[in-house]
Amino acid sequence: SDLSFIPDFFPRLEIFNISCNNIKSLDEVCVLERCEDIAELFLYENPFCAPGAEHSHYMGEVQAVIPQLEILDGAHVKRHTQRGAPLMRPMSASTIISVRQVETQMKAMDNEMASFEKNILDRFESLRSSCGLDVNSSPLSTRNPVPAPSLTSQRPSSKSSSRSKIRDALQFASQNLDDAA
Repeated sequence: SDLSFIPDFFPRLEIFNISCNNIKSLDEVCVLERCEDIAELFLYENPFCAPGAEHSHYMGEVQAVIPQLEILDGAHVKRHTQRGAPLMRPMSASTIISVRQVETQMKAMDNEMASFEKNILDRFESLRSSCGLDVNSSPLSTRNPVPAPSLTSQRPSSKSSSRSKIRDALQFASQNLDDAA
């Protein structure tokens, strides 16, 4: 709720996300004008800018006080009028996918792939039983029973792409069907 120390401790601050905090006054935000390099500022969901609050239309006021801002609450507020090469800046923290989001997506993909693999194996077993194939013998030779290939020992190696996992699973299933036939 208190931003008065920020310009003194971080005078070269460029990107600052103070959204979803307890900043009750626009004056608290105005102290950031002393951060000469500030280019991106995120303020949404603070009491001073809530709908119906005194400064619910704060964007224009903040731009007037901190004219060097280029992005305010994710919106580009300043256009570069320089000609020549455009200014290149690193991505802001708000536009980079967080590690947690990636980890969550990877876990969901692993669960989905495990479910897919189980579904394929269940269908393979169903196909095998509907064709009347014994798990321990091959229909090609009744004299010399050949054990069916172990489904877990020949499991394809895991790759990072879901398409390659699906392709490997299909190849694995067709290979085992060919071996069983």
